[in-house]
Amino acid sequence: AELVLSGRGDDGPLCWRGVDQSEQMVHGFRRRCARFGVDRCAAEVLVGGDPRCLDIGKGSYDRFVSTYCLDLLSEDDMYAVLDLAEGCLDPETGRILLAGITWGYRKGSIKTAAMTLVW
Repeated sequence: AELVLSGRGDDGPLCWRGVDQSEQMVHGFRRRCARFGVDRCAAEVLVGGDPRCLDIGKGSYDRFVSTYCLDLLSEDDMYAVLDLAEGCLDPETGRILLAGITWGYRKGSIKTAAMTLVW
């Protein structure tokens, strides 16, 4: 968020909202982005771990970024996060970025199963 907000050009203001289950991660986010002000860069702790509890307006976001998060979630929680992403993104301009650290797993694929175990 800090790098993106710092490099923003003249094409309008950008607002960033961070959500995490870790109070330490949220604290670090707030510290690094404080210079942008809470109206442009806000963060909150996800209490209870259920993303469906977040107050997010339908179609109110242009981007949804999840880095190294889905790998750590149960399958049900992964789908809940993806449903949240789909619902909060503008249907015309919304974009999603998902980054993971594992190779994933496909049934019947020894290679992907082995790589997932190694990770």
